[in-house]
Amino acid sequence: MLMTRTESLNEKDIQEMKDLRTLRAALVAGVMLTSAGIASAQQPAAAPMPAAHAHTATAADIAAAEPRVILLDDVKAKMAANTKMIVIDVRGAITGEVVKGSVHVTSDKLEAWSKDVAKDTLIVAYCACGSEGSSKAAVRRLQELGFTNAFALKGGIQGWQAAGMPTETFKAQ
Repeated sequence: MLMTRTESLNEKDIQEMKDLRTLRAALVAGVMLTSAGIASAQQPAAAPMPAAHAHTATAADIAAAEPRVILLDDVKAKMAANTKMIVIDVRGAITGEVVKGSVHVTSDKLEAWSKDVAKDTLIVAYCACGSEGSSKAAVRRLQELGFTNAFALKGGIQGWQAAGMPTETFKAQ
């Protein structure tokens, strides 16, 4: 409703304008919070811990630390840059597809497998659970063993397949 300079606003009009300003402010705040939430969810994985600091953490610090998670987009970028990495499938029993080139390492074999791997190797662990439970447990164990660049893949094998990333049929060794 447009008013000429000669018309005056009544109390009802003034209240409606205040209500609209309040609504607009709430909408702007909501958009800002949503944008901030999306931006934080898309943050790249944490940088690897510098080797100089890797030996200063206590066993209690390592045990209490949340295992690091890597987003599929970050893995794609590392693959595109030809970054050397080892992808490990930490599922107990496997049927069907696995990440192409991955190594199957169950939790009971993780320590023995890791003995021949450099502690600063980029390792991406994945599983099939939605919360990355098994892969986070594997990463936590690798951190306890002194690995400084191990990550759990966000989304696991389902996220990998949904993104059309390369897979192959599992072949037991």
